[in-house]
Parts: sequence; structure tokens; C-alpha cells
Amino acid sequence: MGGGQEQAGGRVRKSGIVTIGGGTGQAAVLAALRGVPATAVVGVTDDGGHSGMLRRVLGIPQVGDLRNCLSAIAPAGNAVADLLRHRFTQGSLEGTATGNLMLAALAMQRGSLTRAALEIGAAAGVAPRVLPVSDASAAVCAELADGKTVKGEWAIIGRRNLSPIVRVFHAPALPATREVVDALRQAAAAVICPGSLWTGIGSVLAAKGVRAALRDTPVVYVANLMTQPGQTDGYDAASHVEAVTRMLGRAPDAVVVNTGVPPPQLLRMYARHESAPVPAPGPWHREWIARDLTEGPSAAQLRKYARAGTFKRQWPHFIRHDAKKLARALRSALARAARR
Repeated sequence: MGGGQEQAGGRVRKSGIVTIGGGTGQAAVLAALRGVPATAVVGVTDDGGHSGMLRRVLGIPQVGDLRNCLSAIAPAGNAVADLLRHRFTQGSLEGTATGNLMLAALAMQRGSLTRAALEIGAAAGVAPRVLPVSDASAAVCAELADGKTVKGEWAIIGRRNLSPIVRVFHAPALPATREVVDALRQAAAAVICPGSLWTGIGSVLAAKGVRAALRDTPVVYVANLMTQPGQTDGYDAASHVEAVTRMLGRAPDAVVVNTGVPPPQLLRMYARHESAPVPAPGPWHREWIARDLTEGPSAAQLRKYARAGTFKRQWPHFIRHDAKKLARALRSALARAARR
């Protein structure tokens, strides 16, 4: 399963990989690491969509990213996995994700979202452990360069004041679970996945205990393919790495960046949402692992990625990392990180 420790001649030997992220980006990394013992650590502070509504009604941590991660890596043909992936498209239930309800209900029955995620993951046949970073509920807040503060993920994303984000924090403070802290300390390496840079990755790293637990763990960062409005407007690859360095308290030990160009029709779609490709690194970043990592979606895949219902994201999710290409890059990055 996830990271663990083995005693060898009186010394502790670390093992397994921990991934840090949210939904689709983390699923791509886990697919690339297929066959490697892994634990996925997922954020809980998104306040939008159907899972945001459940947060407000039930007072629980956000479950949508957990459901997204579990459903993306669960095997086909498993009834629980099929339920995790189901979203109603009709009537008053339109947009409701069954997996969100499953996680919310079991979390309330078991007394923690961690227990719910572990039990549903096991029932769905998911190999990696998928853990929420915390069993508590909190809002992610952004401190801007002009000194102002914005509270809530979707308020951060949709704000008109585009003063750059300096840091993110939680209100109230969000403690990482013991399971997450142990997994981070015991892992042979951690992979920071592509995703919402500040409100997703930054929110996980801001949870109390996470940065300290990663102090002696090699870290690989997989940079985003596209910029995200309200978070990384105008960022290039170096800007992403600088932000992760600030969040982590040190530079990642290896970085994976994309040099491929997505299909023009998808770029036009993203441009309507003020999102553009993250510029590839220049020659001063030759120590990074820079490769074409883009997935070439077919028409069938585009239909699969389309989300039914009224709870839609404010931007598309069609441009993704190719799992096979990413697997090769991650092997090189993990080897490089282990040597540093």
C-alpha cells in the first residue's frame, strides 16, 4: 500500500511514494506510478460545486477531490467504482455526484473522512491509499501582494483584484492527520502533482505538520501544463517552481516540465477561459526534466471528460498529462531526487 518503514541492520529504510494534489492531475501521476506502492494525499478545502454545497450543509471537509481521485484510478467493472463515477443528469438531482454522497455519509457514520476514504477505496478495488490531508473543515485564504486577504477557493479564483498571491493559509488552522504525517515521513519520495497551484497544492502544504514531515523526504514537482485564471496568470515554469519552493520552504529536488504543444482546437477553448500553456523552460533550466508530456485526446475521450449537470468548473479539463509519457519522466525525476 502506501509508504512504510522496514528495519534493516538497525536502520530505518523508507519505501513507497506519496503524491500530493487534488483531482485529475493527481490521478495522472498515480496512473504513471502504477505498480509502485503509493499513498495519495488530497486537499479538503475546495468550496465550489456539489461537494462545496455538502460542506456548507453538513459541516464536513470537502469530499469532491477525494471522490475525483478515487474514481479516476478505480478499476473498471467494480460496482462501487461505478457508483463513485456516477453523476445524475436529470431533475432536481442534476449535477449530484453519487461518490460525494457516499463519502459524506460514511464520514458521518465512521466519524472521520479518513476512515470513509480508506473503506470506500478498498471496496472500489483502489490499490493506492487515498487520504484526505485533514479530517477537519477549514477555508483556504490567500494573502495578496497588496496586503489584502481573500477567503475561500472560489473567491480566490474569481476575484477581480489580480494582485499576485504571496501565500495561502487556513481559517481556522487545519491539522494534517496522523496517517498523512506518517506517510510523508516514511515515504522514499513525494511527488507534488499538477493541479490548482495555490488553492490545491498550496492548501495541502499549508496544513499543519505537512512541511515538517517532508523535511527529510526527496520531493519531485510535476508542473502544470496550463495556467489557471486567478492563481497562475502569466506564470511560466520557473514561476510555478518558485511558488512551490515558497510553499514547501525549500526547492523541490527534481522538476518535471512539459515542452509539448496541445492541439490548437483545445488551446482556443482554453483561451476563452483566459488560460494558456505554461511556457517551456529555457536553457538556464537544463537541470530540469523537460519533455513532451501532453495527452492527445480523441473525440471519445473529449466526450468522456465532459461533465454533466449544473455544477460545472469555470474552465475545461481536456488538456492533460499522458500517463505513459509522464511515467518515463517520473522515473528519471525520482532517480535524480534520490541522489540529491
